[in-house]
Amino acid sequence: MGPKSLIQVKDSAKARYTSRSYISKPIDRPVKFLNENEALKFVSALGRVSGRNNTHVKHRNILVGQLMLQTGLRVSEVCNFPLRDLPEVESNFRFTPARCAYGKGNKSRMILIPNELLLRLWEYVDIDRERITEKFSGIAEEIVSPTLFISEKGTPLSKNWVEKLFRKASKYTGISAHPHTLRHTFGTYHYLYNRDLITLSKLMGHSDSETTKSFYVGLAGKIEYVSTYQDWNQKIDRYIETVYD
Repeated sequence: MGPKSLIQVKDSAKARYTSRSYISKPIDRPVKFLNENEALKFVSALGRVSGRNNTHVKHRNILVGQLMLQTGLRVSEVCNFPLRDLPEVESNFRFTPARCAYGKGNKSRMILIPNELLLRLWEYVDIDRERITEKFSGIAEEIVSPTLFISEKGTPLSKNWVEKLFRKASKYTGISAHPHTLRHTFGTYHYLYNRDLITLSKLMGHSDSETTKSFYVGLAGKIEYVSTYQDWNQKIDRYIETVYD
């Protein structure tokens, strides 16, 4: 019989220590966020778990996830975002400012939409959303919601429906995430790449920058530490594997 695997050794050792009342205490976890690869995989899955047979629904679902991930919008803000507030692309910049008037406490704030994403949103409006609107043209146009994202019946997407969509994507990918996870992911990476706490605080809609700091500064530091330290650990792992071989 060959040597035990590392997992077997770990499990047997843990069982012995647990039986002797050496029970480990859970560590307080930080705010939930996804690393870049997880976030991309998860947003892509939003189109796979609902809309497999309808490319229009697939594209819309992915855009819902993208908008959260790339602007930090809350799920309620995405569901209630009015089409009238979707700005035209400012081609002189990489981001276009947009008004978010349905935030927490109904406080209006500015968000920045990447131009590439904004172009996709307008493509959705001009093609997919317009296709739904035309079904009710001259019959019951008032049925169609004035929100940016609408269902095939012209109604706004509900917070509950989006949360169910995220649960399906979590099960499909094995990545545990809810809508607020994408907001936290945006905040974490925004600070990591820009180191601008004041601007991030305004984009997130926080009344106090200390709130923003408590959420994202520490997380950004851990990501940076991991990314620069990962190669070192991988080199050690590869070397040790050759020793065991």
